[in-house]
Amino acid sequence: MSAVAKQDKAAELVRLVPDLALTFGAVDGAEVKTIAYIVQNFKFDPSNINVREKSRDNFLHTGLAPSFGTLTKESFKGMDEQLKILIAAANKELEQMPAEDRTWDNVISVFKNNEYFEPIETPEGSIDRPSKLIKTSESVFQFKREFDEGTVHEVEEWFTNLIQDEDVLKSTKIDIKVLADIVATTGAVIEDIATFIRRNEYHEKTVVDIGVLRYPDIEHPYFKVFRIQLTAWSETKHIVIVNEDSNGITGQYNMQLFKPREDIIAGIKAKTRKEALAEADAMFA
Repeated sequence: MSAVAKQDKAAELVRLVPDLALTFGAVDGAEVKTIAYIVQNFKFDPSNINVREKSRDNFLHTGLAPSFGTLTKESFKGMDEQLKILIAAANKELEQMPAEDRTWDNVISVFKNNEYFEPIETPEGSIDRPSKLIKTSESVFQFKREFDEGTVHEVEEWFTNLIQDEDVLKSTKIDIKVLADIVATTGAVIEDIATFIRRNEYHEKTVVDIGVLRYPDIEHPYFKVFRIQLTAWSETKHIVIVNEDSNGITGQYNMQLFKPREDIIAGIKAKTRKEALAEADAMFA
């Protein structure tokens, strides 16, 4: 394994102070699993798909997983004080939220209501982007359980256009191998739907639903909260004497950036500032 590969692998597991580690699901001093680790180690199992089941056990799901980019204990030392205070505020908010409450909507709401956070509302700072990859019976396109290079690359291009953010693609590690697994799972979902779907019906099943908290680093001086949802679907329509069948993947990408609210943070008391900076500096164990 190359030095770069080892560094990337190490970045997927992060050792944080106990309270914060517990917030992200790590217990007894274990390292925290970042979203990259969760995605790379999830076992997509097309044979276990059943669209009649509503269980979350057979698809990639996480309410809120962390991503730290290039942020490390060492690089943290050179970070702007306002960002450090914002990180301390975010950690405190998360520690007070039960795991089951850390949904996309709740985290966005909490951050927007925290006086230290300022939402970036530019087109680049707030995104709500849906996209649908549609294939009809006329296009002779089928998702397959086995690896289909053409299909996977088509999905890769579609997924890249859905996200349009190299940092998110790198943070989540949804690479060509993972997309191949998603395509296989999607194909299994569509095949399962086909066993019971009738005329004029639409059925779908989630295959990916992940929420991510991307911490600031030197290159990205803001919090990025994002969510990616991928849903396999199939539809049949009967129009006069013609049957129209279609299937595919629906994608939804939501993202919100938050920066420090400079006037509020500049006005906090010296004691509060000192405590917040100490908490932030001690984040990495």
